[in-house]
Amino acid sequence: MEVWVEREIEGCEFPDQRLKTRFGKLLGQLGATVRRSSCSSTAMRRPI
Repeated sequence: MEVWVEREIEGCEFPDQRLKTRFGKLLGQLGATVRRSSCSSTAMRRPI
């Protein structure tokens, strides 16, 4: 799990440790998708 994800969820309380792990994975995947999306949209912009 990435460091930023661990920091984001360290204060969260889950009834089961597996849920915390699963949520961390999901959050990491969402973050990776957003980064890829923003990188590709930035690369497609034309210089002025």
